Amino acid sequence: MHENSIIPDHQFGFRVQHGTIEQTHRVCKFISNSLELKEYCSSAFLDVQQAFDRVWHKGLLCKIKSLLSHTFYGILESYITDRIFQVKEMDCTSGFHDILAGVPQGSVLGPVLYTIFTSDLPRTSEVNIATYADDTAILRVTTRRSHVKAAAKPK
Repeated sequence: MHENSIIPDHQFGFRVQHGTIEQTHRVCKFISNSLELKEYCSSAFLDVQQAFDRVWHKGLLCKIKSLLSHTFYGILESYITDRIFQVKEMDCTSGFHDILAGVPQGSVLGPVLYTIFTSDLPRTSEVNIATYADDTAILRVTTRRSHVKAAAKPK
C-alpha cells in the first residue's frame, strides 16, 4: 500500500517507524522553519469524533475501486457492506437496521480503510498537512500577516 502511494506521506498513524513523536517533530520543524524565515504560520488542529464510525461506505468503495484489483475490491466490498444491527435493552429488542457508514472497530483493516477514505485531503504548496490516525493538523505559511487574519475569520 505504501509502494502504490495509497497511504499519503502525511499520515503517520498505523505505519511502522511513523509514530506520534516523529509526526510531532515534523510539525514543530515546519513551524520553526517558518519562524526562521520570518514568515507567519497559522494552523488548525482537527479531531474527528467517532471517526471510524463516519466512513461513508459508498464514498470509500468509489475511492478503492480505482486503487485495487477487481478481486480485492470485491472482498472489501463484501467486508463493509450488507451489515446489520439490532439493539436490545432489558426485554425489548429492536428490528434489524442497515449499517451504511463506518468500518469494523478493532479490525486490522479498519485503520487502513479510514486512512484510504481520508487520503485525498486537498493540498496546495502553501499548506502542509500532518495526520496521525484521525487527528489532523493543517498548517499554512505566508509572508503576509493579513493572510493569516483573513484565514482565521469565520465565513
